Amino acid sequence: KNVEELQEVAKKAKVILNFAGTPYADKALPVVDACASNGCSYVDITGEAPFMKTSAEMYDAKAKENKALILHSCGYDSIPCDLAAFMAAKAMRERHGMVCSKIRNAVSFRGGVSGGTIHSGLHLLSSSEVENAEAFKDPYGLNPSGSQRGPDTADGGDTDLPRWDDLNQRWLMMCPLSNPSSRTVRRSNALMGYEYGQGVSYGEGMAVPGPVSGWLGTAGMGFFVGLLLFAPTRWALTKWALPSPGQGPSRKVMEEGYFTVRAVAQGEHLKDGKHPTVAAQVQSGTGGDPGYKCTALMSVESALCCALQREKLAAGGVH
Repeated sequence: KNVEELQEVAKKAKVILNFAGTPYADKALPVVDACASNGCSYVDITGEAPFMKTSAEMYDAKAKENKALILHSCGYDSIPCDLAAFMAAKAMRERHGMVCSKIRNAVSFRGGVSGGTIHSGLHLLSSSEVENAEAFKDPYGLNPSGSQRGPDTADGGDTDLPRWDDLNQRWLMMCPLSNPSSRTVRRSNALMGYEYGQGVSYGEGMAVPGPVSGWLGTAGMGFFVGLLLFAPTRWALTKWALPSPGQGPSRKVMEEGYFTVRAVAQGEHLKDGKHPTVAAQVQSGTGGDPGYKCTALMSVESALCCALQREKLAAGGVH
């Protein structure tokens, strides 16, 4: 609330980590403004695509002018999928000398439910006046203004329904966190001058044992979202069933959680009569719960990079 104090902090700091969301949309822009105005790096763990779009529209030019690096989604949203796609595309260029026509990420994870994530999602679902709400609906909603669009029509690339993925050789279904993650990957490709490919199709999904589990999981997610869209059931769920902001999983769940993201990329051109493929994998190891322990590790590491290795990073802007 104290804008002058924020400005003073940003003048003295190398980087500010902002964990005060739920949602970020109504709290974080003054912090971004202070960092962009004073050449201070900024790191958060938001998964709110409309907020990220607004941040880029309002502060990208100012951040570039003052060499401030603004980094959104530096947790489980969206580092693992972003990094896996980057590694696969890089391997395709190095091994086969070409860009990609398709990249598919298969995500496996176990972890608890974050009250903050749920209530940020409720804000997007229940508010009729969310600025840049189209970023939530458009697969290319986070791409820079005027950038080239690709062929994707869904978070999964061509569909969010359960499907057999030929590249990963796995059944996939809609992943609950693919909305911000898939848009972040597409934005990264555009910001890097389409190093993955100008016409590349990117998609991600949650790995499941087979079509039955995929359809049951999709139906369950659809039913849950329907309950959240209906005001009376939304009120009842938030009052008696869902965790509140700041509440999360037990220590046991946080210790035993994990994630694995496997990216498989397909080359744009034929080589020896077929399109070459490469794979890359990002996994949590002993990191623990994706949304809590791993997110804490990834966001702090991101901030340390800004503080200690700033000269090796991008010149500035909203990323």
